[in-house]
Order: sequence, then C-alpha cells, then structure tokens
Amino acid sequence: MIATYDRIPLINYWDTFDRMSLAQSIERLLPEKLCKVEIGFAVYNAIKEGAILNLANLNPATLPAAGAASALQEMAIFGYDWKPGLAVASSDTAVSLAGQKFEVLDAQAKEVARFLLGGLIFSGFAQASRTRHYIQPKRSRLYLGLTASAGRIGNLGAEEENGIFSAAEAALAGNKVETRHLAAVPPVLPYLLARKPMPDKPADLLTSALEFRYSQVGQNYLKAVRAIQQDGIDARQIEDLSQREHKTALDYLAPYSKLDKQRSSPLEVKLKSELVGLPAGAEATFKLGVPTWLKVWWNDRVPFGGMHKMFRRMWMATESYQDLSNKLYNIWSAS
Repeated sequence: MIATYDRIPLINYWDTFDRMSLAQSIERLLPEKLCKVEIGFAVYNAIKEGAILNLANLNPATLPAAGAASALQEMAIFGYDWKPGLAVASSDTAVSLAGQKFEVLDAQAKEVARFLLGGLIFSGFAQASRTRHYIQPKRSRLYLGLTASAGRIGNLGAEEENGIFSAAEAALAGNKVETRHLAAVPPVLPYLLARKPMPDKPADLLTSALEFRYSQVGQNYLKAVRAIQQDGIDARQIEDLSQREHKTALDYLAPYSKLDKQRSSPLEVKLKSELVGLPAGAEATFKLGVPTWLKVWWNDRVPFGGMHKMFRRMWMATESYQDLSNKLYNIWSAS
C-alpha cells in the first residue's frame, strides 16, 4: 500500500495497536501518507451486531490446531492487539444468543474467533461506505478453512495458501458466486528485502518503500497496478505478461531450489563457468539455495526490458526469498 497508494486510511488505528507499547507509531513514520478515520460508537455497535450474527455461523473450534496457532503467531510477531469482545450490547435476542455460542470455546479458539470478528467488522465498514474490502490473507485462509474449503486442507498456514484457494474455488463452482484467479503482480516486500543493503529497522524499510515509487522498477510497477485496477484490455495484457514472467522465473529457479515441481517445469540452463567467474566445483553448492550470481546473470542477459524486466526481478525476489516473517520480526524488533 505504501508503494502504490497516494493516501492510506488509518481506521480506528489505536484500537488495533497499543499506543503505549510502540516506540514509534506509523503516524510518525509516515506523517504525509496517512489519513485518520474514526468510526463513531453507534455505527461500530450496529455493524458489530451483524458481525456477531455472521460469526455465529462459523465454528472456530473445528480449525486445525496447527493452522490456528500459525495464524495467531503471525499476528503476534507484529504486535497486532485488536481483540474485539465476542459479545455486544444489544436488545436483539438473536444477537445475544449468538454471542453466547462463543463462551464454550477454549482459549485458542476464542483468540481465533476475535481475529475473525475483527475482519467481519471491517467488512461491515466497507459495505456501509460502499468500498472494496481487501481481506488479509491470514484471515481469508481461516474463513475459507471454516467454509468453502472446510475439511479439504489440513494446515492453514501461509505455505498452503494456493491449495486453500483452489479448494474453495472448486467448492463454489456452480453456486451464485463469481470466482477467478488473478494473475497478480508480484508483491513489493520481498523485492525490497532482497536489495542490498537490506533495511534493518522499520524506518529504513518504510523509506525504501517510499523511494520505490520513484525508481524505474517502481514506475513500471505502478503502471501495471493502475492498469489492473482500471480493468479492461490493458489489465488482461498486464496479467498475462506477469503470469508469463512468473512462470519463466519458476522454471529458471527450479534447478537451484526446493520449489514445488508442480509449479515449475525443468529448464536446461547451460552456462560455462568462465563466463560468470565460477570456481571449479562451485556447482555443488547451488542446491543449497538460489545463487546470487544466477539472479544477476539471468536478469541482465535475457531479452526484453521495461515491464518484462520489472516482473522478472520482482518474481525472482519473491520466489527465492525465505523466512519472510522472521526477517520482518528482526526489523520490527530493532525499533
């Protein structure tokens, strides 16, 4: 959002994070990028009533324990602390009865229920303001694990995201629901973390994201994102281009990594060691990870530039990056 949005709304921000626990707030780090949005209590309460009724149709206790724990751990890393209560003051008997359903949940299931309730409340804000709600992947994995893909996926962690969405799409086929897989543009964050020197504290990472907008790669990225947002022929062409470059990146990386073979196909790459300065026998180390020289060599020598090269660079960073949560935790804790 920092890299692509001109302004970012902070909706009841201090209900989400404890002001006293933060050395630096996002408002201080990005003072000219943010706009504060406060939701009045009466509106919040009315929307929460509807959210409680919807949440009562789910049963967080049926989620795999490992998947639930993984989602909660991801949020704990960043100090996310909005845990709305599982009851609401209401004269509506149905709402009161719905709230009572959560009293029998164990501690972990209650934590998951609060996390899901927060998402439903924000969904209500989006409906009331007639805006689009982009659901966090952490929440959407849990929602789908309780509904459309229930019983099909054992682990609801980030590594199972593709399987969860595919199972949900299959389950929704034939219903009055429109689904489609977007050939999405690559995420910005792995690309920023792959640059040297890597940001080592939050202010550096945010500065890097702001500067990204004005780089050549960033300008091409913004052009792609805006075309997709506007939909139409240009959007489909951008999505196709991104998908092709993603596939090419997977194919090139497959021999040097543990990528899922179903996501990539073998690609023979013949290189003479003297061309890239490889010492004799160095090939044996490539199985341990994606060698930096390959990323540099490949991206500098393949044809096409501009949007093609931008997608290649970013997909290479995305697919070869490891331990994203741990890297972010180290950056965050440095503050």
